[in-house]
This record gives sequence, structure tokens and C-alpha cells, in this order.
Amino acid sequence: MRLYHGSYTRIPHPSLNHGRSDIDFGAGFYLTMNYQMAAKWACSKEQSWLNEYDLDEHGLAVKRLSIDDEWLDYVNSNRNRQEVDAPFDDTQYDLIVGPTADDKLFTVVDLYNDGLITKAATLAALSSMADIITTQVVIKTDKAISHLAFLGAEVISGERRDRYIRQAAIDRREGGRAAMGAIADSNRVKDLDSVERAICRKSADVLELCGKDGCDMVVTPYAWLASWACEKLRTEDPDVVAQSKWQVEDLFLAQYDEQIPKRQNGHDECLALYWMGHAFMWMMLSRGISGPELGKKYDVMWWVDNWETLHTLPTQVVCDRAEEDALL
Repeated sequence: MRLYHGSYTRIPHPSLNHGRSDIDFGAGFYLTMNYQMAAKWACSKEQSWLNEYDLDEHGLAVKRLSIDDEWLDYVNSNRNRQEVDAPFDDTQYDLIVGPTADDKLFTVVDLYNDGLITKAATLAALSSMADIITTQVVIKTDKAISHLAFLGAEVISGERRDRYIRQAAIDRREGGRAAMGAIADSNRVKDLDSVERAICRKSADVLELCGKDGCDMVVTPYAWLASWACEKLRTEDPDVVAQSKWQVEDLFLAQYDEQIPKRQNGHDECLALYWMGHAFMWMMLSRGISGPELGKKYDVMWWVDNWETLHTLPTQVVCDRAEEDALL
């Protein structure tokens, strides 16, 4: 097996005595079959060396991993050694072979570790990114080191090195975008069509107008979920959908204006109401539930109290997180 290792130096005699233990597959000598991946890794160093090897797998105990619960738990057991138990005893293996949790995957894994998405959503998102995932080979024992033959090394410098550095930055950006798109897709219970997305925007616009008119940001979401206007929007009543946001606001306030306290709202309160109007309607449409049903199943105050953090996330991520954090 032809393998590569990017480093700051030439390594004719690899050792297990160097490197960190708090990375994907724990302590070991990391290699890849992907030349470009190793070259980009080498170019993250002050001096850039690409080492080439041949590995004879015959007689070695090999653990092969794929994107599943075992891989995710193993990566987390090494990255967060004090918090997660390893799913298997890696001391029983000479080699660990599996997906690399590099920049392309890290965004997703990091969101999972922060509790923003579930394990199922994480694995679904990662699986959908299979075409951009690379494989790493990690040598765990001296026996496996003895099966590794050094073929040579080359220095990467000049314009070639600059190209790899630029490409690594591009990969990080594209990986982040792909990750967020994959997360949104994996969390989607029901995809929203263009009409439904427009309804979400109108719901957001209506609550923003209410904020500008002084409606309290805590009471207004409860009233909106229970309102006739919200339900007519959710069910795509043509008479209501066709109306302007000002007209829908009038319908809403005609029912609840006297029950909503008034205050002097600033930009933040209006932004919070806009975001909640969008998020609540998206939740209702994607889950197929009404406003009153949402209010009974989920804690509305979770959205109110956490809007400053939540509104920076993709709406589907928020909906998925609500399934764990906001259930009553």
C-alpha cells in the first residue's frame, strides 16, 4: 500500500514516540493514501516535506472504520478523552484505517460535540459528504512500523507550496459550506417548497412589524402561535397568503392586541421577533403541526431565552436541537 505523510522534516525512520494523543485515532503515526491531502498537511508547517512509504499489511491486525456510530464515538473518545468511552480497545490492533475528521468534517463533528445536532443527524450529514471525505491510516504498534518501508521524501516549496496553502484555505471554506448544507439536509423532516418558504418569511415579517409597533417579545410569540392568522398562513389559506404583511398583522392584532403588553422595543427585540416568526413557522410546516400543538409539545421560552445564539444557526439545526432541548 503506497502511503504519504506530510511533515516539517524528512522521516526515514518513523517512530510512535512523537505526536499528540488527543486527535482522531489517538497516538500513532498518521499516513494517507491521498497525495494531495498529505501535501496540504505538509504545507501547514514552516518547512514542508512530503514523505512516501510502502506498507505491507500482511500479518497485521487491522481495524477498518466507516462513517457510523463506532467511528464517531472513537474520534470523540480520543478528542475528549475524559468524557467519552472508546467503543473498542485499539491496543488490539496494529493499524486503524478510516475517514479523516479534517476541516471538511470538523464543522459537523464540532456541532455534535457542542450538543447542537443529534448523533443521527451528524452521521446522516457526514454520510452525505462521502465524496469529499479522505481516508487516513494510523500505525499503532512497533510491529506495524516494521512493515513500513521508506521510499523517499521531497521538499515542497515556492509557488507550488503557495498553491497548496491556498487550496487548503479553499477546502476549509468549501468544507464548512458543504457541512452546513449537509446538516440542513440531514435534519430536514419535510423539505419546504417555495410557497412554504415564502410563508415562513411572511410570518417573520409580521412579527417584526409587531415588534416595531411595541408588542412585547415574550408574550407575542405565544399569541401568534395561538392566533387565527398564524393558522391560516400555515394551512396556506389563499385569502390570507395573498395579503400583505401589514394586513396579516392587522388580522393578528385584531384578535390579540389587547392581550399583548406594549413596550419601547429596540433593534434586538424586533430582530428576535422576526427570527422567531420564521423559526416557528418553519417548525410547524416541517413537522406538520399547528401553532397550539407546537406550544404544547415544546417550551416556547427556549426560543425566547436563547434567540441570540440560535438565530445564527441554520433553521433546520435549530429545529433539530429543539427536539432534544425544548421538549416539554
